[in-house]
Amino acid sequence: MPLAQWLIVQPSLEEELTLEKDVREVLNNEDHEDIKKLCAVLLKQSFYRSRVLNQAVERIDELEKKMNKRRWFKRG
Repeated sequence: MPLAQWLIVQPSLEEELTLEKDVREVLNNEDHEDIKKLCAVLLKQSFYRSRVLNQAVERIDELEKKMNKRRWFKRG
């Protein structure tokens, strides 16, 4: 599967509706303390998720390079 293809997110209709419901709940919430807490949690979660994703992609790259070296060696 090409790199770009497996990175495309295709949520189900149920997932899209759940997300939209959650977004509207946040947008309609007038409790600023709740929103501040939510934003802080989401910022932290986003940071760690980004780091994990970056590390995973780097590891995949390392493994692919090892596989390619082995394939080249076996062909020669």
